[in-house]
Formats: sequence, C-alpha cells, structure tokens
Amino acid sequence: MDRSKRIIIIKNKLIELKKLDRKKTVFGSQSHNYISKPINSDEIINYENQYNVLIPEELRLFLIEIGYGAGPDYGIYNISKMFSEFDEWNDWTENISSIQSSFELKNKDSLELITSKTDNPEGLFYKRLKTINGLLPIQTQGCTYYSFIVVNGEQKGKIWNLDTNEFDVLPGGVYREVTFFEWYEKWLNDKLESLGCKKLNDPNHWERNVSENKMNWLKKIK
Repeated sequence: MDRSKRIIIIKNKLIELKKLDRKKTVFGSQSHNYISKPINSDEIINYENQYNVLIPEELRLFLIEIGYGAGPDYGIYNISKMFSEFDEWNDWTENISSIQSSFELKNKDSLELITSKTDNPEGLFYKRLKTINGLLPIQTQGCTYYSFIVVNGEQKGKIWNLDTNEFDVLPGGVYREVTFFEWYEKWLNDKLESLGCKKLNDPNHWERNVSENKMNWLKKIK
C-alpha cells in the first residue's frame, strides 16, 4: 500500500480511537491523551546529522505527518527523547555501542525466535544483546520494557521489544516481524476492536478523505 495512503488510514483510526475512548480506559492513554505533535523535517535532519544515521522512512513519515505522542502504551517519544534514551542505554551496557553500527541480530535470529514462539506459544524466547548497536528507542511499555526500531543492519525498519534488565529482546510482532506502520496499526486495530468499533473491517471507511488537507485531522484529535 502507498505510504501516504497508509498514513491517512492511521490518522483516521487514531481519531476514531480517541472518540471511542473518551474515558481513557486504554492502557497509557492518560499519559498521551491521544494528542500527537508533528515535527519539522529539519529537526529530524539535525539529529540525523548529529548522530550520522538515517531514520527509517516509515518512522520519518510518521513523525512529520502525525508526530510524537499518541501511541502504544505510554506513547511515541519525541525525537530528542529517542536519542537521549539511546545514550542512556549505552551507559548501562558493558560494551560501548554505536547507533551507526549494524544491529547485531540478523534475519535468521528473528526467524528463529518467531518459529520457536509459533511452535510453543507458552514458551518464553528471546535473544540477549551484547551491544545496542544500530537501534533507536521509540517508546516505553512501562517499568523496564521498551520498544525500539532498528536503524542499521539486516533488520533495518523492524520493531523489537526489549527488557533493559538484561537487554533481552524479541521481535515486535512476537509471532512475526513488523515494520513501524504495521506495529502502530496493530495497536490501533487491537484497541478499536476491544472498544467495539463496528467499522474496523471496512477499508472504505478508513480510506476516506485521502485528499483532504493533511493537517485538518489535528483539529479533530486535539
């Protein structure tokens, strides 16, 4: 699907989720209040230049068109927090890491974890990182649990979950790999379904207004 169209769908689902969850019953929603704040592409470029890294395209587009704030658990970090969190994690690990270097896990590692979990859903399967090379934190799930996006390496653009106690990780989709858009939209779909959204399986509903001014939705969601 075209990324610009995917963004519209995500925007419309986010608007609908806020409407349905007026009492803020979804976990973490009282933290971000379903408010997102877009950032200027120049701000992203400044951090990319400072850290000599390129933000994966789906996350870049999301931050520009939708922004930080509303999202899974306690919400999406602003870009400053993403990079400062990486620096903080770097202080916690035994080995000095670089965001410019490749994420140490490969496609085969992801497949191994997914296969193990699929074969044994009750089991706990993870890999323990030696470094935090090539990753960027994007949000906290609470306590020591986080999600990050890979910015360098075979898994670039994929979301992973992490426990900072021992830096144990598993794929963000648990049973499958997910990109940022897939990960974010799964959260929207799960919460909309739990709140009884009757339009969830109607693609025409979510694809409406694809030609509207891209900033109009902000007036609806604040």
